Amino acid sequence: MNKYLEKENGITLIALVVVTIVTIILSGITIAMLSGSNGLISKSLESKKENVIADDIEKIKASYSSVKVSLLKLADGKNRQVTTFALKKQLISDVLHKDLSDGDILSNTEIIAVDGSEPGTISVTMPSQKTYIVDSNGGVTMYNED
Repeated sequence: MNKYLEKENGITLIALVVVTIVTIILSGITIAMLSGSNGLISKSLESKKENVIADDIEKIKASYSSVKVSLLKLADGKNRQVTTFALKKQLISDVLHKDLSDGDILSNTEIIAVDGSEPGTISVTMPSQKTYIVDSNGGVTMYNED
């Protein structure tokens, strides 16, 4: 009977060692999958950046289109261009969901900055701190990359 107990304890110890080794191997594989340049965490961060850029571009295009439609509704026969002020006012309304007076829009440069110093283009800095260039046709491209 004494030999039977010793044999059972030995099998239990071997099983414990095997389970420990398998657990260590699986832990190593899991850590490798999560971390590293091609890991799950880095891919999710990259995806988040791409999503912010796509969201910003979509908001700028929608605001530009809204301003363009408003200009077309004037229907006075003049070829009117989207101004930096009109685009900024529409962006503040669309992005921040605020309707500000004209004076408040001019002073509100810390959240959304719009600059039209380049002929034919408008530079827009969104709350994400990314800057985009809007051409005269409403096309949007990213200006700076973090």
